[in-house]
Amino acid sequence: MFVLSALRSGDPDIALRVLEPWAALARAQGPGYGTDLESDNASRTNYRSLVSSCFEWLEDGRTAPQSHPAYDTVVGWALDTARAAHVRDWLTADQEQRLNRLDPYWRHVR
Repeated sequence: MFVLSALRSGDPDIALRVLEPWAALARAQGPGYGTDLESDNASRTNYRSLVSSCFEWLEDGRTAPQSHPAYDTVVGWALDTARAAHVRDWLTADQEQRLNRLDPYWRHVR
């Protein structure tokens, strides 16, 4: 919600201030992102929301690869989160399609 609100207000850099610590926390939780996602719906929702928020940022007209210096960083956050053990098994079909557009081999890493 904060990422979308920042984007709607016209400032993708404010959205980055939300995404950066969120992605850092996800990484800090370690392999598999530190939880049994099969029994933890809140964590499943958190990681799917992080991936979706990264896509919202990446697909905003002001954040094209040539126009925003953080574009590749946000791509990395989306891919790292999606590739984490167990997280990738709980992504939506839409997220998988979007990930395939970013990197057709995203599932084959790790």
